[in-house]
Amino acid sequence: MELIDSRAREIEGRIRLEGEVLYADGVREVLWFDFPASLGAGINRSGDPWVVALAPLAMTLKEKLVVPLPADAKLVEGLRRACRAWHFWEDTRGPLDLEVPMEHREPAPGATRAGTLFSGGVDSWYTVLNNQQEAEAGRVPPLDALLLVWGADISLAQPDAFRSLRARLGSVAGRLSCELIDVATNLRDTRWESTDWPRLSHGCLFLSLAHASGAFRRLLIPSSVTYSHSTGWGSHPITDALLSSRSLQIVYDAAELNRVGKMSLLCSSSLALESLRVCWRSGTDQNCGRCMKCLRTMLLLELYGGLERCSTFPSRRVDLDLLRRLRCAKPADYRMLRTLMMESYRRGRSDIGKALEAASARSARLDLASGMLTRLDSIGIRGATRLRTWLERGNIYN
Repeated sequence: MELIDSRAREIEGRIRLEGEVLYADGVREVLWFDFPASLGAGINRSGDPWVVALAPLAMTLKEKLVVPLPADAKLVEGLRRACRAWHFWEDTRGPLDLEVPMEHREPAPGATRAGTLFSGGVDSWYTVLNNQQEAEAGRVPPLDALLLVWGADISLAQPDAFRSLRARLGSVAGRLSCELIDVATNLRDTRWESTDWPRLSHGCLFLSLAHASGAFRRLLIPSSVTYSHSTGWGSHPITDALLSSRSLQIVYDAAELNRVGKMSLLCSSSLALESLRVCWRSGTDQNCGRCMKCLRTMLLLELYGGLERCSTFPSRRVDLDLLRRLRCAKPADYRMLRTLMMESYRRGRSDIGKALEAASARSARLDLASGMLTRLDSIGIRGATRLRTWLERGNIYN
């Protein structure tokens, strides 16, 4: 695959950086990044955003990646190291075969902001609130910009949902004395969507936008996994910092804490509780209150005394019946439920702890039954698939 053209143009008062990609099978696609017009002069037209964005796709398709635009030498070296980590974690992906001219350029003069990715979720809010405390103590630079991305969890087909979220978080940014920079990309509407979003590519989507914007000298990535996470993930303390350039320093923030450890600080902020958004299942700017991510967040808010003060969920109480229907689909889900169960008992909420114990035990029974039915289906026993579907009805998955 080869980047055969790259151009920037104005569309409806915004700046769009487009790249045309030619794949080995002869198919061509146009991928784009979209920015506020105020960033126009500083948009990064080098190969930096393209090598970051296209590396996961090249590994997935097992095609050589050719980018004719020069890229920052520090970034290219770091990207090669990060891709070796992703290949180590999952060797069914191809190793990165990258051809790109490198240059040792000086930091871009327009890259001046200190910012963070911001979705309004638990990790995002912890990073913002903790940075405020650290900046007041003189230990880190204060944040002056929040980066909001359209085209990740809210699709481009839902403009009303994104406009609503942008308006809400724009108000939040103003109260934090920060600039809200809203950006967009069509990567997930192209062949790029064939990449493994959770375990390989989501970090590269966000970081390619950051590089393309040319706006930041330092960008915090709110941690989604901790230092103890030893398997592949698209945004990871090992890989994210490697995707820094001489102009842009990437900092993976607060990987020493899981979401339990972040909740106390979040519950101390009325602004966070008024605007908390964690749900990606709904595909909107609202929390559905019924998916696993909503339920585990509501549970933690309840344990730390914040749920009654949180106005962004449809209910101010945890539904124990819904908790019992949480379905563990992988080992990480069982570990997550165990962590929440232990925290529930530690904080004197045995009702929640027992509901989570029931969910874990039920999941184990369903795993056993589903495995048996899968084997029966493989040898041609009629009705096994239908029975497995019936057993799994009403489950709440991550």
